Amino acid sequence: MSDPTDNPYKAPEADIAPEDRSDSGFAPFPRFSAWWVFLLGIVTLGIYPLYWMFSRTQILNKHFPELAIAAAFVWSAIVLYAIDWLTGLADVIQTFGSGAVATGPAATGSLVISIVAWILLIAWSMMLCNRLNRVSDEIPGEHVNPVVTFFLALIYMSPIYLAYKINQAKDRF
Repeated sequence: MSDPTDNPYKAPEADIAPEDRSDSGFAPFPRFSAWWVFLLGIVTLGIYPLYWMFSRTQILNKHFPELAIAAAFVWSAIVLYAIDWLTGLADVIQTFGSGAVATGPAATGSLVISIVAWILLIAWSMMLCNRLNRVSDEIPGEHVNPVVTFFLALIYMSPIYLAYKINQAKDRF
């Protein structure tokens, strides 16, 4: 009984540390709660989800240059959204100040900018969804549903869904 493997009280020598999954596609993305994206979106009147999408797009473009989303497209969406946000704020102030609703060419221009801004934001959400799906190709069952992303983008909730899916993928690894 001099063989050390015969000792039933000896501590196991197996490596039970979790596998290092830092090479998974979602490793560069920081984990940030979808609830915080939602709450900060409310507090900042819709500005934070736009920042969240911008920061995740920057990470995606840096770590996966072959999947890059064009900076000109991103900045166009941001500028048009900012113009839309400011004209909306001006409309609210004017409505509460004088009680009159804006009409005429200014209102039509504001409506056109608003529609174009929302189309660009929906397209940006879908691009981000597509790129995240391509990043997650090596992870079975971790795809972002483009239909859900599209319908949530219509009500400006896609950043919350995308944050949830990134966190879900990070939690699995």
